[in-house]
Amino acid sequence: MNFTMNCSSLGIPSIVGPRQVFDSIGHWNTAVYVILVLHLTPVWIVGTLTLTRLRASCHPQLVAPLAWLVSIPPALMSLTTAGILVPSLGKYIEVLLEIVLSLGLVKFIDFITILCGGQQAIVNFCSDNMILLPIGS
Repeated sequence: MNFTMNCSSLGIPSIVGPRQVFDSIGHWNTAVYVILVLHLTPVWIVGTLTLTRLRASCHPQLVAPLAWLVSIPPALMSLTTAGILVPSLGKYIEVLLEIVLSLGLVKFIDFITILCGGQQAIVNFCSDNMILLPIGS
């Protein structure tokens, strides 16, 4: 038995988009779209409302880091939705998700540093309470 096959005759598209997903899973795709909209819409609504009320409800120094932190969930949901709708972009979406998460971590550290009164205040507190800082980690 000869199981060799010419893969170029399969007709695999270079980009797998919503049309190819619909062809593969049929009307289950409609349920996927409904679930995506039901998850994406509230996240964007809450994020937008929070961003519009942020400037009036917190200290001016905290507005910038908090605005970044509030925009992280809508960005993650949008990227994830794009990855589900266009599966062939998965490796690029994954890198973008990692960048957004890393940016969120950095902005959280900025927020905490400002909230605690600066880097020197954190160092002084740790020094006064004999807390060793894990500098190497």
